[in-house]
Amino acid sequence: MKKNKKEEELEYNLEVLVEKIEDNMINYSINKHYKRTLKNLLKKHSLQELIDAVDISAENYIYDDTVEEYEEYLSKIKGIAYVNSMSDLDKEINYITNYILHIFNAKKWEVKNLIKEYAYSLRNHWGYDDEQIIKDLKEELKPQISKHNRYYYLEEFIDGWIKQIKG
Repeated sequence: MKKNKKEEELEYNLEVLVEKIEDNMINYSINKHYKRTLKNLLKKHSLQELIDAVDISAENYIYDDTVEEYEEYLSKIKGIAYVNSMSDLDKEINYITNYILHIFNAKKWEVKNLIKEYAYSLRNHWGYDDEQIIKDLKEELKPQISKHNRYYYLEEFIDGWIKQIKG
């Protein structure tokens, strides 16, 4: 059965990506299961986005060329590609969410929804664009986070700001 042009391009991109990944590892090659994962990633991301993710992962996770480092390197590619494909606003929301989770014991989806509600309130009620929202998250919200000793109090504080924004 003859492959169509799209399938041929996918196979070619997979070969290029596998070669790029394996170039960063000494005496180690990826298995068929991971190749299937890469094939699915190529359906969601461009080859360049994935190559960029490979480079970032190699730079951050390979030091001594151990199997453990290679496994960590491979496990991070998908997440790096995902984050790199996000808008700047979504990246900042993600960053603030993870910053809060690093300090407090809270549910990720609750924190993320709270930060999104705050950001969207700024957009919908005060007419902020993405750049203004990002600036607000960095300069106004982030400094307030460490001033609270429990997530509950931080949540109450942010809810208060959201109510003020909404008028």
